Amino acid sequence: MVALAVAIGGPAPARADDPPACPEAAPDDDEVRARLAWIERQVGEDEDDVKRWFGAFAILHGLLAGVQLTMALSTPDDQARIDASVNALGGALGLTTLLISLPPILGAGDALAGLPRDTPSARLASLRAAEARLRRHGQAASFVRSPLAALTSVAYVEAASLTLIALGRTTAGLIHGIGGTVLSVGRLLLHPGRPISVWRTYLARHPDAGCAPRDEDGAAPLDTTASLAPASPGPGSVGATFTLSF
Repeated sequence: MVALAVAIGGPAPARADDPPACPEAAPDDDEVRARLAWIERQVGEDEDDVKRWFGAFAILHGLLAGVQLTMALSTPDDQARIDASVNALGGALGLTTLLISLPPILGAGDALAGLPRDTPSARLASLRAAEARLRRHGQAASFVRSPLAALTSVAYVEAASLTLIALGRTTAGLIHGIGGTVLSVGRLLLHPGRPISVWRTYLARHPDAGCAPRDEDGAAPLDTTASLAPASPGPGSVGATFTLSF
């Protein structure tokens, strides 16, 4: 069951990861063009790697869930049905967490190519949008490879294994624990880590990266965002939180 929480408010309270307000002096048009070209090159190098990672684990989780579900429905052995049901649930949860936490870089190349660039102001606005996409991608990669994500994933696997052991399926529980841990931690460690260093490098070169454009009065605008994320962080999550802030 997916839990959906909606939060609407205004103005949105400041958050630690909110972008700073842009400085009054914007970068000149030549710098904007150069920065946009640099971001496009980095996104082009990273997007294919993340696509392969995402596609490989989506197929793997889907196959595991499908095979185990078929076994659970077809076997006449009640004990084997328990093993297959737990394994099918694990595969389904793995696939679900992938789908509700889509990497921000997926589709970024086409999105950046479609940004308007006909005037200097349009190019500047496009740069800020590209920087925001690059920042979200770096932060997402950082979380996926964080200790919290690994611990959350392993905690679910061990809970499922202990459940099998408590039901008298000791061998199945040990196999599930070892195999599930290898799969879960491998999924995190194999996620491309380059986006983390790319964003840090860009931010070190351009401190105004990802800033929020000011309005006509010189003040930062209200934050208007919508996001969908796991209700509990990490690959073991089964809930989703939808946040809309004004």
